[in-house]
Amino acid sequence: MKKQEGENKKIKNATPFEYKGVRYRSKLEASCAKMFDELGINVEYEKHTFELIPKRTYLGEDFNPVTYTPDFVGDSFIIECKGFPNDRWPVIKKLFVQYIEVSKLNKKFFEVGSLSELKAAIIQAQTGLIEEWRPVVGFGDLYEVSNYGNVRSIQFHG
Repeated sequence: MKKQEGENKKIKNATPFEYKGVRYRSKLEASCAKMFDELGINVEYEKHTFELIPKRTYLGEDFNPVTYTPDFVGDSFIIECKGFPNDRWPVIKKLFVQYIEVSKLNKKFFEVGSLSELKAAIIQAQTGLIEEWRPVVGFGDLYEVSNYGNVRSIQFHG
């Protein structure tokens, strides 16, 4: 992966990165693309735009549609990489979740902030299993292990 010059104004604290000739908006997105590539999972990067609220005119004033373009779309899932969400993200996310329900879009939506979260999302999308955490025997106050085999510190959740 190669770092690109310039600040990404659309994503907080993000610097564009390039992977295999594609310019991603952040290092997290490029790392996710690399993981998809390594796992042999076909995805499309920023190719699908969903109209969440159509264009409107109210009292003679025109309002543009509200749209959302997710980072990655696969056969059965949609992945949004969010290391540091911007202020409008919670509203867009709520609108998109509603869009999925109303339109009966046959894809699972995941927001990931790390590669371990991406791994868990891929497993859940492929198997339907949700990651569950349990205390590690003998270390119950310190660590948890998941049904995916991930281990995390209770103190730091890392």
